[in-house]
Amino acid sequence: GLHDAITSFVIDCTDMSWALWMHRDNCTGTLEKWRSQFRMIAVDECQDTDVLQLNILSLLIDPVKNFLVAVGDKHQAVYSFRGCVSDGVQKFTEMFDCEILQLPVNYRCGRSHLELVRKIFPHIPIEPHPGAGEGEIKILKHSEFLSLFQDESKSYIGVCRKNAPLLIYAIRLLAAGKPAKIKDKSLGKRVLDEVDRIITKSKKPYDVETFPQALADYEAKERDRLLKYKDGEQRIALLQDMLVAVLALFEAYQPQEFRDWETFVEKIFDESDGQRCINLYSIHSGKGGEGDVAFVIEPELMPFSHKKQTAEEKEQENNLLYVALTRPKETLALVLGEDKSPGDISWLPREYIDVVAKSEVTASEVTHQFDETAPCLDLTATTVEPFTPEVTQEELIELLVKIEKLPRPKLRTVLRELVDRLGRESVADLLK
Repeated sequence: GLHDAITSFVIDCTDMSWALWMHRDNCTGTLEKWRSQFRMIAVDECQDTDVLQLNILSLLIDPVKNFLVAVGDKHQAVYSFRGCVSDGVQKFTEMFDCEILQLPVNYRCGRSHLELVRKIFPHIPIEPHPGAGEGEIKILKHSEFLSLFQDESKSYIGVCRKNAPLLIYAIRLLAAGKPAKIKDKSLGKRVLDEVDRIITKSKKPYDVETFPQALADYEAKERDRLLKYKDGEQRIALLQDMLVAVLALFEAYQPQEFRDWETFVEKIFDESDGQRCINLYSIHSGKGGEGDVAFVIEPELMPFSHKKQTAEEKEQENNLLYVALTRPKETLALVLGEDKSPGDISWLPREYIDVVAKSEVTASEVTHQFDETAPCLDLTATTVEPFTPEVTQEELIELLVKIEKLPRPKLRTVLRELVDRLGRESVADLLK
């Protein structure tokens, strides 16, 4: 109960609001004092309020003594999973009889950024300010990612729908000597909590040699458990996202003991300001962020969907896309995942895909013309011997046994590496 929570010091902000609402009849004098003291009450991000917060606010509003100003954008409502209402702006207008004043002018983005947004979301009234620049839109392949950070005078912000790519790209940046951090310490804590659960479930002390197998066993058991829920598919997707993040951290740093996990997480997940660096966020945590250059990591992951997705969930996924595309001040970059093309981005208008395709064709034509100036080789005069790998049957069997024991996330990494080295068609032929 409330008494136990207070005496054990485990009360949080929601508990405080709940306690006030439940005991509002016992503190009428205090509420009246505050109502009389406030001349204006301002609420920012009003689209992300919950029912309890709305009710608490109603205790402070007195149309005679004060007035309410609420600022929000219904198209940026993305926190229903936390209990926020999906129609927060409408709730404010209904509960407090608010007059609506439209604010359609965007003072951050370039004209080309907002043109793209309007093509995807024609129902959203958003327009550039009179002095807005044109802005730039880039679509980068996975291998071109690091080329984005040539100008150290620029501010950079990166967002992603999932957690694992966010961590993988942070590790890539750090490995390349680029200062980067994920500005979400709560995500870092969740990674550590997941590692702790994997160790606990294995019923063995942490061992760097056996951790991949412990992770694989944990994933298999958790999948079976989560399948029993109605939203099991969604829960499994979230689990896999987290486990891929854990595996990425493990493969990059090979923590020898649990305190090493804590050190690496503290290094990467940092919300402090100070040194200029490349800031990475989940789209949820980066909703108020901006940068001269804003890049969306693996945009083909959006909008996230699953079989039993509700209309409200679909709407919030679209809102996340809207939020992601409105972070840049100068350049918007879409960074494709491995082996992905612009055509894999389901929400990207066809005209943008065609422009990229045309530029790639032009580049290949130039390369072809250059190659034609080189001396031709007479392949008919050469006898090509079939390639015979120097691998014994015993070695192949040993390799297959190792592959069978790989954790699912590690197996995906190995397969991606094979595709990179051999090509998609070659790997597809091998799997037939």
